[in-house]
Amino acid sequence: MRTLAPFDRVLAAGRGRARLWMVTKRALGSGRILALALSVLIAGGLKAQAEQKPPPGRLVAMRIFGSRRYSEAEIVRATELRLGAKAAPQAFQEAADRLAATGAFSDVNYTFSAKPGGVAVEFRVTDGGDFVACNFDNLVWFSEMELRAQLRQMIPLFAEEIPLKGDIPAKIEAAIAHLLKARGIPGTVTIMGAGEMGGALRALQFNVSGVRLVIQQVEFSGAQAVEPTALIAAIQPLLGADYDQTFVREFVRRNVTPLYARRGYLKVAFAAPRASVLAGSSQEVAVTIAIAEGDPYNLGEVHWEGNLVFPSGELAGHIHVLPAQPADTVQVEKDLEEIQTLYNTKGYLAAQLNFKPAFDDRARTVALDVQVREGDLYTMGKLEIAGVDPERAEALKKTSELLPGQPYSRAYWSTFISKSGRLLPASRTPWKASQKEDVHPDTKTVDVTLTFSPDTGK
Repeated sequence: MRTLAPFDRVLAAGRGRARLWMVTKRALGSGRILALALSVLIAGGLKAQAEQKPPPGRLVAMRIFGSRRYSEAEIVRATELRLGAKAAPQAFQEAADRLAATGAFSDVNYTFSAKPGGVAVEFRVTDGGDFVACNFDNLVWFSEMELRAQLRQMIPLFAEEIPLKGDIPAKIEAAIAHLLKARGIPGTVTIMGAGEMGGALRALQFNVSGVRLVIQQVEFSGAQAVEPTALIAAIQPLLGADYDQTFVREFVRRNVTPLYARRGYLKVAFAAPRASVLAGSSQEVAVTIAIAEGDPYNLGEVHWEGNLVFPSGELAGHIHVLPAQPADTVQVEKDLEEIQTLYNTKGYLAAQLNFKPAFDDRARTVALDVQVREGDLYTMGKLEIAGVDPERAEALKKTSELLPGQPYSRAYWSTFISKSGRLLPASRTPWKASQKEDVHPDTKTVDVTLTFSPDTGK
């Protein structure tokens, strides 16, 4: 005979045998139960004993299966179930709800069964896929190690990466607010997303607003190849600025990296800035940045690809860094800009040049593979002269040596303007001219308007 019995009665039945209760929960963020199935097979003799008051069921065993991201102990902690505590189906359902609410799992299933002395439960989970880095910005009152350690104690499943959805970000926000309040620090904890422009979100960043932190000191550790005076000059604008880790990191990347690149240190890396409150102050901070300089590289061969207008030998003559010298890529980039201007003089207005380094770590040399994209040839269209009377405008137009249909040269007009003074009317102040280009991609032509006016200094 099959009988559907209450959970506690099955535990009380001496000769009863509960095979399985199974609850399946698909974590969709809403916490709704999609399927609930209870199936119990009871042997004979249950009826008489079920009339007795059963002893309370205790949780005697718990197992977790399915996660590669978290350990079993971490997930057990997140369920908030305790071995030896009173066990009921509702408690298991609430534990499944808690796991689903974290956003860490796409599916949460559980089963429970009677065991000697109580009940055992098993959870089977499927890891979710939407995780991002957890970063901290201006929480200067804690070291990052200290802060992460405290958050691990306060929040189950807290780690270097956290679910983008679910309640863990809000729990981190609340925990940080609690830690700040305990230290008497005002301000509001905020969460910001971080990622490339137009790209996917790669991190959640926690910071404190409403508290001004002023940078008073900046120190570099591990710096040997660049003189301290050069580093000090590079970061001088940071002193007195408000501390923001993202801003400081980007500032260092833009202003300190070139100092190393000029010396051939092409693999220099900077650790995340670390800030600490200065003694005797609540708002002034010292910033420390660790540098991993790497090895210096000398320039090897420079290879050209995609160039048809100019031969490789001519282009190579514009590179001012010689083989076997420190691979000054800052100078190389300037040289490529010069070559791009050279293309502009021949009508190739969309020319682009980029290089990729090919490192030989054993020889400590770097070859540069320069990719040239010449683009389309543009020719001269119409020339208009404004700011002077029509007769003078026509006279000026006739002096132009860049005629319609010829390859357009962006650099020509400075020469034209410098020679036009003899045809302009007398003026108490020198004449100046502004240049406007109308580029037509459909016809591959460029119309130019030059506007002359007396230079009044305004």
